[in-house]
Amino acid sequence: MSGPGRGGRGRRHLRRRGGRTWRRAGAAIAAALVGGLALAACGVPIGDQPSPIAHGAVPFDLLDPSATSGTPGSPTTTTPFPTQRLTLQIYLVGPASRLVAVDRVVPSPSDLVSILQALIAGPNSTEAAAGLQGQIPSQTKVLSGTQVLNGIATVDLSAAFGQLAGQAQILAIAQIVFTVTGDLSGVTGVAFEIAGQPASIPQPDGALVNVATRAQFAALAPA
Repeated sequence: MSGPGRGGRGRRHLRRRGGRTWRRAGAAIAAALVGGLALAACGVPIGDQPSPIAHGAVPFDLLDPSATSGTPGSPTTTTPFPTQRLTLQIYLVGPASRLVAVDRVVPSPSDLVSILQALIAGPNSTEAAAGLQGQIPSQTKVLSGTQVLNGIATVDLSAAFGQLAGQAQILAIAQIVFTVTGDLSGVTGVAFEIAGQPASIPQPDGALVNVATRAQFAALAPA
């Protein structure tokens, strides 16, 4: 009777030990599976040796880090190159009917057309309050014949400029001559065209010339 009893206890003891052993093995396998899934979810390859990742599996922002900027979820923006600016001088007419130099900021590099357009725009509100004015009609257009060649600037203006007469005409010419010869390196004189047709220019003394220079309008120079 005692033998079978001991044998029964031994079998039960083995079953208990065997159950604990399988439970431990099952827990270890489950842990390994969970760890493998976690590594796979993180994109970490599992293996003994490094292996390349397919190009299509790499996030685009890692392929081109400059494609995005800012915080996640924020709109992608690009910063344009800043426009270069240049300060130059144009000449307006003061209360004493003499030229006065004022500063203007224009895109750089500047050219003859942009300089003339800044001059035609006339005084700003502060300058107008100080008594400065422009004699060039505001509706004057700079036409395609405007160019610089061999140190002479040809200024081709619309018919509105040709309607000037007397002292207003002389002051408007002086404004252009001083502005152009001061802002463009190497330009020493200005020839005028009205709607593409060459025009003779009156000096302050009434004489007509084909090319106007600062020396001819020295009487109107800034004081």
